[in-house]
Amino acid sequence: MIPDISRQASAFILSQPLPPYRRFLHDRIDFNERLIGIKGARGSGKTTLILQYARQGTIPLEKILYVACDHPAMAGRSIYELAQTFYQEGGKLLLIDEVHKAKGFARGQPWWRRWPTRRPARMS
Repeated sequence: MIPDISRQASAFILSQPLPPYRRFLHDRIDFNERLIGIKGARGSGKTTLILQYARQGTIPLEKILYVACDHPAMAGRSIYELAQTFYQEGGKLLLIDEVHKAKGFARGQPWWRRWPTRRPARMS
């Protein structure tokens, strides 16, 4: 079960106003891919980009979960287990922000290798 605090934090973030412009990379990403990685400098718009995609209306907000791995609710949590639970509960879109802060990410845990790989999109 996804903790209530994670769902509440996600709902709060997804309800916040976003800039009216679209990030330039938005039209270059194939959002039909199963896994998309976006890397770039701090403040380059990665979070804005994923939130704009989430809010464009193709997926109901109740089926979207946004998690920031630097949020205290994620301390010690496994991203793979979170993703598995989310999809088992009917979730459609999992947005993971600050993934480098996730438990075991730097050690290259196997969850990362379970999805087909593509070159990450870069923010300039």
